[in-house]
Amino acid sequence: MTSKAQTVAEALSGMASDTAGARDANALAVPLSDIPLPPEELADQLDNSGAAAAQAAPAEVATLDFVGDDLPEQTFPLKYPFRWEGARIDAITVRQLRTGQMGDVYRQVAAEKRGAELYDFYAAMCGLPAKVLRALPATDGEPIIDKAWDFLPPSLRPEKD
Repeated sequence: MTSKAQTVAEALSGMASDTAGARDANALAVPLSDIPLPPEELADQLDNSGAAAAQAAPAEVATLDFVGDDLPEQTFPLKYPFRWEGARIDAITVRQLRTGQMGDVYRQVAAEKRGAELYDFYAAMCGLPAKVLRALPATDGEPIIDKAWDFLPPSLRPEKD
């Protein structure tokens, strides 16, 4: 397996050979082998290929006119309403995610430099942060999480033993 530092060295070598016809091969002030490479742990920070910028751009999402059944959703009136950020919450609606919304969850957790967990998807389905869903009393939380589980695509469901 090649390291990023090796890849950088190969790229520099390739640039030197690509321009050899345009100038004298001895035009470099120092031999290429004398140019120190960055430490391996800094290689990601020094990547200026534009890949990171391409990932940050939001993806275009079409507006579809669905025919037939409505997209699945279910509203749960709360036995224990609460206030969140100044608004009273009396019910929580769970909606099945669209493919792009699943991608949004993955991008968000990647930006936070952590792995996705089911509550990240449940939060997107309910429009509330995961920490709020975790704080619900079981009487209110269990039916909401059960319905959110039902709405998960099979690719997100952990395999049962």
